[in-house]
Amino acid sequence: IFRSWQDGNSDNPRSVEVTGDATYTANFVSDSYYADQFVGEYSVTTDATFNNIPIVGTYSMDFPTMTATIVKTGSGNEVEVTMAGQTRPGYANSTGLHVEPIVVNQTILTTTVAVTVTFPTISAPVNGTTSWTSTLSASFSGVGINGTAEMTATKI
Repeated sequence: IFRSWQDGNSDNPRSVEVTGDATYTANFVSDSYYADQFVGEYSVTTDATFNNIPIVGTYSMDFPTMTATIVKTGSGNEVEVTMAGQTRPGYANSTGLHVEPIVVNQTILTTTVAVTVTFPTISAPVNGTTSWTSTLSASFSGVGINGTAEMTATKI
């Protein structure tokens, strides 16, 4: 898989104007390079804010710390992500990790609700840590609520 040119440029294809002797070297990575960056076990912290809780309005809370495990499922960039007792398929590419949503049971005020956590594209970890903002949705006392979660995963 093409990764970049020796000068760090990642345009593919790339147009250059050659005005003299020049050497252009392409850097390639194995077909599982992207998934390999994510494989492992992580401690995940979540700082959530819900925007439209009936009577309360905005409500902020921390989810209990969760463990996420990412394993490769083939020779390429396919992975499985296990978190909150659920396993979801995913894949990694040059833009990051792509994972299907999970459902996490959380107590909001005094009511336990099933919160759907939708993941954006997650950047590769740097020094074992990556952070992202997920969207949240749930039904609270019959009313649809939504919010965001600042999530940080640190390799264990």
